[in-house]
Amino acid sequence: MDDKQSADDEVVSYFLDLGGEDANELFSPYVWGTSGLGDVMEKRLSGKRYGKDITLILIRYHVYGSLNPLGAPNDVKVSNYMSKTKDVGVSFPVKPHQFKDVSERERRLFVVTTTLQAIDLVERKLGKRKLDIDFESLRRDVKEATDEYLRIWGVDPEE
Repeated sequence: MDDKQSADDEVVSYFLDLGGEDANELFSPYVWGTSGLGDVMEKRLSGKRYGKDITLILIRYHVYGSLNPLGAPNDVKVSNYMSKTKDVGVSFPVKPHQFKDVSERERRLFVVTTTLQAIDLVERKLGKRKLDIDFESLRRDVKEATDEYLRIWGVDPEE
């Protein structure tokens, strides 16, 4: 295990760039707090390692709100892999039609789908490099965590 990483660190984590209190109230509960996806992921992935060349995949949500109606990126972006810290980030814009204007079920599915998409995008970007990253195990564990999250909220993960 890398000396800079404790056994309690999770490989997949979230960062929310919230465009105001309205965006915070709308989006945060799906990721943070009891039974938020971040909480479920932390419980499921804490202490697990997926190779010596990955310590963190940071999923960033840029949520449109009253303070940044135009300030989020337009497209999904994968940052460059940082070999020194062994991390990579994936940024997702969250526009009102993707989150605010949809049902509770669709919101939960959005967070799950983008989380799984982030893993796929990182693998696509890093897959050709000779890095020690077990994407198969990572994807399996993340899928189990996202399925658990959906079941907690009464959504069938197989739908």
